Amino acid sequence: MTTAAPAAEATALLSLAGMHSLMTDAQRAGQTCPWCNETTGESGIDLGERHLPDMGTIHPVACRSCVASRAREDYAAHCRTCVRCHYREECAPRLLLRRLALETRR
Repeated sequence: MTTAAPAAEATALLSLAGMHSLMTDAQRAGQTCPWCNETTGESGIDLGERHLPDMGTIHPVACRSCVASRAREDYAAHCRTCVRCHYREECAPRLLLRRLALETRR
């Protein structure tokens, strides 16, 4: 049984802030996970192209466990800082991050 790839909108929300200058060429090219540096292969999850002013374009691909972990962390941070979510209104980024965390948890 194959699982559907997570929504590109959700993976694009995952933060790589501060990591770009520390990433290896293999991480920038999507050959290894940007967080744990494991080879991603065909089971990797595409994080989408990221355009960086000083480095050009990178195309990171992450392993499933790191995506699940990062999605949970970013979801929790979002819920603490989003004014709309504070008042119990679920915004689109919150729903996307939650769905991504659930889809990648196994």
